[in-house]
Amino acid sequence: MADIKSWAAAVCAAELAGSLAHLLSPPGNMQKVYRVVVSVFFLCAMALPLLSVARGAPEWLLEPEPDPAWEEQALLQVVERQTAELVARRAEELVREDLAAMGVAGAEISAVIHENDGGGIYIEQLVILLPTEEIGKSGEISGRVEQLLGMPPQLRWREPEELQEGKNDPAKGPVG
Repeated sequence: MADIKSWAAAVCAAELAGSLAHLLSPPGNMQKVYRVVVSVFFLCAMALPLLSVARGAPEWLLEPEPDPAWEEQALLQVVERQTAELVARRAEELVREDLAAMGVAGAEISAVIHENDGGGIYIEQLVILLPTEEIGKSGEISGRVEQLLGMPPQLRWREPEELQEGKNDPAKGPVG
């Protein structure tokens, strides 16, 4: 019944579109061309649904049905990725705030987050790149970060600014 209603609505819409095109068509020979085009359009609008029902619609006429399971899985992956990014940023912010309270400035913090198959998200690695002036505080920094996040950080040391030449990437390991 719904198919018949949608077919009737499509026929009515085609008739309205045809009437509007007829009213807007220029007089003379062009009006004759418009009448032919509108008539063919209207016939197609009426016949196409009947033909598709009679012998099965070709693939290019049918819109594929969206797969709710696939859409749900894709949405779930997006949410998991965004949650992991949020966890990483929040862990970095917490460590940055704690280091600032200790008087440590100029640290670069990088959290690597892991997502397991069960949907769990945890911090796999936390790398803190510190200026060499803070070497004396390494034990205190490690202890406080481990107490804060429940895991020991990897502390790495940065060369002084004049010796760096762009080598201060925390993921590449100790510099200097």
